[in-house]
Amino acid sequence: MKIVIDTNCLLSCIGKKSPFRNVFNAFIENKFTICVNNEIILEYEEIFERFWGTDVTNNLLGLFESSDNFEQVIVNYNWELISKDKDDNKFVDTYIAANADLLVSNDNSITSLKNNSFPPLNIMKLEEFSDFFEDIKLPCSPGLAVPKHYSIASGDFTNRRNLLKTNKMKHKNLVLFFFILLCLQGLTQKQKVWLDADTGNEMDDLYAIVRLVKDTTVDMIGLSSAHFNNADLLVFEKWNGYYTKDLNTVAESQRLNELILKTLNTDIPHPVCADRQTGRAWGQQDARTSPASAAIITAVKNLPLNEKLDILTLGALTNIATAVMIAPEIVPRIRCFSLGAKYNTKTKVWDKSEFNIRNDLNAFDYLLNLEGFEFIIMPLQTAFPLQFNRDQTYKRLNENIPVEKILEDRWKEQNPGDTIRVMWDLALVEAYLKPVFSKIGIVNTPPENKKRKIKAFTAINKEELYADFWKILKQ
Repeated sequence: MKIVIDTNCLLSCIGKKSPFRNVFNAFIENKFTICVNNEIILEYEEIFERFWGTDVTNNLLGLFESSDNFEQVIVNYNWELISKDKDDNKFVDTYIAANADLLVSNDNSITSLKNNSFPPLNIMKLEEFSDFFEDIKLPCSPGLAVPKHYSIASGDFTNRRNLLKTNKMKHKNLVLFFFILLCLQGLTQKQKVWLDADTGNEMDDLYAIVRLVKDTTVDMIGLSSAHFNNADLLVFEKWNGYYTKDLNTVAESQRLNELILKTLNTDIPHPVCADRQTGRAWGQQDARTSPASAAIITAVKNLPLNEKLDILTLGALTNIATAVMIAPEIVPRIRCFSLGAKYNTKTKVWDKSEFNIRNDLNAFDYLLNLEGFEFIIMPLQTAFPLQFNRDQTYKRLNENIPVEKILEDRWKEQNPGDTIRVMWDLALVEAYLKPVFSKIGIVNTPPENKKRKIKAFTAINKEELYADFWKILKQ
């Protein structure tokens, strides 16, 4: 049996504790062949690396590419059957070019094509594909075929007995099995994550923090506060829901961080941040030391040598920039995912005139110029589609659950008149945790900065990320 499996589904069946692990085991046992083209391999590599790092990714790809049941095909014609998320066409085109028996995907843009008249597509969701192998208890031959008349809705297989062909596992499969056990040892180690948030600024930071704290696939080891000092605080009476007189942005962010962590009953370290930008108003690169930057340095240095720390920043970049200024040796051991700036994917032009960047432009420029610093930016245009409706949000939040009451109260206190809010910070956290529902591209730094390549989120699946937030919140 030859299949094409999309990245999300493949990712979901690799982990040892995955409910769909039997699918990956079936691949190891040579029960089906995975067909790919170059684009699919590159996407596998990108997403695996974001989840598990370079070493595990190289091991996985090495396993796939050395397996007889991993077939690379050349796509000579693009059918363009998918118009909404065109990047998914690579899976459909590969399925057709390979003359595959099955396309495995949970993506709506693909599953909606299962009734396509021409060319006909045999599509199955991962859960159904997993059930297929769960039902067939005996080993299956590499040539096992899923009949074209298989009914996905009913789950009925015609003449299933004729499909049950036992074969002994080849010596090669035993070697692959033990190899994959070794290379997947790294998967049992959760990725360590640090969140840096200007929580006091707007209401969406708290939603992002709750989402990350409640996630079970990563190990959140720190939450640092970030200042949101800006010129408006000096000349206007109010900023969002605050009176600006005597407003201490550091203290407010720290207060909310402590409140939400206490409510979630977690002892995640939460050091306080620097109280101002790096450098001065005219530039410079003076570090702003604080408990937060010191804690980041310590966290990185305490990691095993083969691990990196992922740092997500939702506000000014003061803390992370200071950390690498003071301890440049940690640069190769961190990845920074930041919300900020604007980027036009068509003209490939950056715009730094954005709130987070303005609050510490010196830090942003320093990190852009820092050779070897792994920088992944979510520009505002990419985050913008993730929007929450006020009334729908109030309806879904349960005031009898303390953390949900905090989220509702935050909206009521900060932005009661806004019927729609862009969930900027949540977009970054969700896209990081669910990389299969976002896209990242390699881009050039702005022309005024050191010429080097960095990465930028270029698209998100707003429906999937929205649904994921509510699913995790309600668990």
